[in-house]
Amino acid sequence: MPRFDPFRVVFRLLTSVRVALLLLGCVVLGALLGVVFPQAPDEVRASTQAYDAYIEFQRTRYGVFTDAMRRLGLFEVFHSYWFNGLLVVLLLAVAVCTANRIPPIARNVRRPLRRVNDRFFTQARHRAEFATPAEPAAVITALRRKRYRVEVTARDGATYLFADRFGWAQFGTFVSHLSLILFMSGAIVTKLVGFSTPDLQIPEGQTEPIFPVVHAGQMQVKNLKAGDTPDAHGNPTRYFSNLAVFRNGKQICTGTSTVNNPMHCAGYTLHQTTFSPDGAELRVRDAVTGQVLYQEVEALGNQGTAPTPHIVVTDASGATLFDDTVTLVPLDFRTLVAAIPIAQANGNAATLLLVAATQDSRKQWLIRFLTRPAASTTAPPDELTLPAGGSGTLAAYNLSVLSLGSAPVSVAQGVPGMERAALLQLATSARGERYLDVINMGGATAGAPDNGSSAGSPAAAQDASSQPARVVLTPGVPQVLNGFEYTFLGPRAITGITVRKDPGSTFIWVATALMMIGLGVTFYLPRRRLWAKITPERTYLAGVADWTVNFSAEMRGIGVAAGSPDAAELAAQEE
Repeated sequence: MPRFDPFRVVFRLLTSVRVALLLLGCVVLGALLGVVFPQAPDEVRASTQAYDAYIEFQRTRYGVFTDAMRRLGLFEVFHSYWFNGLLVVLLLAVAVCTANRIPPIARNVRRPLRRVNDRFFTQARHRAEFATPAEPAAVITALRRKRYRVEVTARDGATYLFADRFGWAQFGTFVSHLSLILFMSGAIVTKLVGFSTPDLQIPEGQTEPIFPVVHAGQMQVKNLKAGDTPDAHGNPTRYFSNLAVFRNGKQICTGTSTVNNPMHCAGYTLHQTTFSPDGAELRVRDAVTGQVLYQEVEALGNQGTAPTPHIVVTDASGATLFDDTVTLVPLDFRTLVAAIPIAQANGNAATLLLVAATQDSRKQWLIRFLTRPAASTTAPPDELTLPAGGSGTLAAYNLSVLSLGSAPVSVAQGVPGMERAALLQLATSARGERYLDVINMGGATAGAPDNGSSAGSPAAAQDASSQPARVVLTPGVPQVLNGFEYTFLGPRAITGITVRKDPGSTFIWVATALMMIGLGVTFYLPRRRLWAKITPERTYLAGVADWTVNFSAEMRGIGVAAGSPDAAELAAQEE
């Protein structure tokens, strides 16, 4: 009884084509599961509490199957032991199978079959026959002109040839197999030692740490300047970020990162992923002590934009009473309001003109003006609704909505002096000056009206004259409200940076080059082996070549090149 050899069993399994196809199918199935089922982000996986919360959220979708899916790693397929184990086994199988094929292919290239029996010339798939040229050696010359390596032997009254072209091309399969090995090796190396940060949002002039936790090699990235390069029409053609990288308090790199040209530093690659010009730096101090209580750059626009109409008000004589953009306060999800004081030409007390922006059924903004008749305090207000670019008359005023811009908005929590949150709007005046509108959302009028009238009605808009606490800040000019000093330090561009370290990328690039070389050799330089029998009357050719080669036609062409009397006629008949 033969002795059981476990290594031989493993070797047979690893060199089995069926096993390799089975492993490949399992890897594809695993990757498909990773696409079908939601995968936990890296920052969620890094925290046990965050991952538990993520699983509880998925429980609403998968119910009783959630725990089993978690144990099987279906929410982190590409980081699971079983998927990476499959990749390692498949890598090993490809490597062993490739190594096992090297001796026979090398033997076939170095010591090919040089002699065949005469039946091969009549039964081979690729064959040709034509009258022997007047000079039989012309066949040898024609083959050598086509870069065949020719060997000549004579026996039994005939001349036999063996011709080989691109014999080395059979090694192309090893190049392709090596590329597969490097592809999988690169993926494994990236998973083991690769690094990638979530998107770092870095305001201009500020720094962010690269590593989210305490790290011995911690580095900081500083956004020196971020902007865009416009074309002749003012449209941005390129976004850029000038960055500096620090380690242990010392600057180690500076450079520029763009979307297509990342910055490289200390083995890390810094990619620009986002850019926003709509950041605003707000500082809040205690008005008495001067202590800084809050200083942050808020990214505006991520939560949407608000309409900012440019309104012009003139009286009957054409005198301009108001000409500027208006920052509106949200009354509800569909209505924004503002109160504009209009000075009378005769110097009397100002009239309050209410402006409300509402959306119609097509989601287009309409600007509604309301004012109460001067002779009455109880009569319903007069109204006029205008689209962007429209004009009309209301009471004694000529009203025009010259344009309808948009202001990026954001809700910021933790701003001192703001009861629940602050609504920030970064607007631009008609003179092109940028200013920050800070609105306390804790008041009753910052949400739904509290007098029983429906939102968006004239009565509700009238109640908007009781504005919530707000400050309109121009850059560098402080304002005091309720014991706090608010200062808009200026707009700030915010860039999004992703930092990656991917040692496996070198494997991928080399593998890609090898794959292209291997495929090029396989499809464009396939090996051709040809045997010929030359008699005084007839010449017989037969050969072996890849399926991509019309070898029979090439053989007839050799007969034509050698000067055979009937080769050209036979070639025309075959076509």
